[in-house]
Amino acid sequence: MGSKKDVEYEDSNKEETEGEGREEHSGLVSGHTSPVTLDLALTEAAISSSVVANLTQRDVVVVKGPDAASFLQGQVSQNVERLGLDESALSFLLHPQGKVAAWGRVSRVGEEEYWFDVDAGFGQAAAERLQRFLLRVKCTVESETWPMVSLRGPEAVAPEAVPAQSHVFVARLANSDVGYDILGPDAEVPDDVPVGEESAFEAQRISLSWPAMGAEIGESTIPAEVGVVEESADFTKGCYVGQELVARIDSRGSNTPRKMHRVSGQGAAPEVGQELTQAGEGVGVLTSAASLSSGSWVGLASIKRSAEGSTEAEINGEAVEIV
Repeated sequence: MGSKKDVEYEDSNKEETEGEGREEHSGLVSGHTSPVTLDLALTEAAISSSVVANLTQRDVVVVKGPDAASFLQGQVSQNVERLGLDESALSFLLHPQGKVAAWGRVSRVGEEEYWFDVDAGFGQAAAERLQRFLLRVKCTVESETWPMVSLRGPEAVAPEAVPAQSHVFVARLANSDVGYDILGPDAEVPDDVPVGEESAFEAQRISLSWPAMGAEIGESTIPAEVGVVEESADFTKGCYVGQELVARIDSRGSNTPRKMHRVSGQGAAPEVGQELTQAGEGVGVLTSAASLSSGSWVGLASIKRSAEGSTEAEINGEAVEIV
């Protein structure tokens, strides 16, 4: 758990046949009781040994129509035309100059319908970026904000089927024990699963090196800086907007002025935006951080190329380990 291959998505959203049961922790049945809430230490334990839920909001760009697949094929970095029904993959949406407009998950949820889900607060901008290229195309692009239930832990086994009437999509996290996501207007936390402390899920995201919009990814970010190009771009497909920069940097060994790295230290998590230094010289910036119940913290940082290979730095005089 934690390698880049661990975060590839393989999705399932099949109709449940009459009489078949669902996984105990499916999250597809409306809850009727208030869920139990765990503190930080118990949430960390559940992520490691059982199952725990995190309920958040997720922005979803809905692309629908006869030309939805061919339109997205020329817009995002993944090979959309290879996605089967109910499959999904991580993908970049880029500006023409190759900078990141959004990073998220593109899913084929119907014969002529695709969802591109991104961090909350960034869906409208992603939709507007796509709408600028809607020229003589038979599809629509709309932005929605829906609940997402993330079930994490070794007992978070994705259901093989969902009720036909439920407006949700089940996204499995393939080749790992991370868990799965349920996304859509009807997504709710199941009655028998506790809700965890948000900072524990943030720590897990950090440990998996998943970048976040507004933190690791900003207006000037290029894909190779955040370390997820391998699972987010298809180098065998045809042209798409922003492809030239991705291909050029890949051909040069993915060398960029800065790259995202995991960092950690003792004590409470430092404030995001703090500078990492070596011998008094700035070598990076902390972009995400989360405190752990053990009294330590983990984070992500944008590190300058000049400090590549270094394993130690400081924030305000306190030791920081660079991974």
